[in-house]
Amino acid sequence: MLLKHPFGVSFAVLSTCVMALLTPVYACGWWGDGEMTRHSQEILSSPNGNPVSTRLNLQTAKLPGRKGYGIAVIGPGQAVPYLQATYGRPLNRISELKTFGFNTVIDLGPSQETARKHEAETRTAGMLYFTIQVNGNTPTSEQVTEFNQIVSNTKNGSVLVYAPQAASLGAMWAFHRFSLGGPIAFSISQGRLLGLTSKQEAELYMRASAKKKMD
Repeated sequence: MLLKHPFGVSFAVLSTCVMALLTPVYACGWWGDGEMTRHSQEILSSPNGNPVSTRLNLQTAKLPGRKGYGIAVIGPGQAVPYLQATYGRPLNRISELKTFGFNTVIDLGPSQETARKHEAETRTAGMLYFTIQVNGNTPTSEQVTEFNQIVSNTKNGSVLVYAPQAASLGAMWAFHRFSLGGPIAFSISQGRLLGLTSKQEAELYMRASAKKKMD
C-alpha cells in the first residue's frame, strides 16, 4: 500500500527523494544562492527537540540558506507551510521541490540577477516560473490580480510562492485573501502570520474603504 502526500506524492517517491539527500553539499542552492552542507537527518526542530509546527507562520515558512520565505499554494486561498509540504525537510534545490509536487514557482520581488538565476533553475527542472516585481513589499492591485490568476489556473498545479522578505509574502497573502472576498480582519490575521506589517495593514484598510465606496 502506498502512502499519499497531500499533493499526491507516493511514499515510494518520497523515499527516492530522501535517498537523494545523502549527497553532502549542493552548490548554488535555490533559496540561499550559496553553498550549503546538509545530510539526510536534517529535520527542523525547536531547541528542545520537538518537531516544528506545521501551522502557517514565519517559522514554518522560513527557507534554508541565507534568507527567504515560502508557502505552498494548492488553490485560491489555500496554503500550507513550505515545511509541511516537504515533510519538514529544509530542501533548497528546486529539482527536489518538484519531486514533492510543486509545478510552478512565483518569485515576489527578487532582484533582476536573482530572478534570472531562479528562472533558469526552475525551467531546467521542467517547472513554470513567474516573477512579480513587488516594490516596497506591498503589491499593487494589478500585481494582486496577477497573483490570483496564476494560483487559480489549474494548469499551474501546486505553486511555491517565494519572497526574500517576510513582509512581501505576508502582504501578498493578505491582499489575496481579501480580494477573494475574505473579511478584512480575517485577511489581515492571515497576513500577520507571514510577516504583514502595520503599514501594510493600513494600506489594505484604505483599499478596502475605496472598494466599499465604489460598490
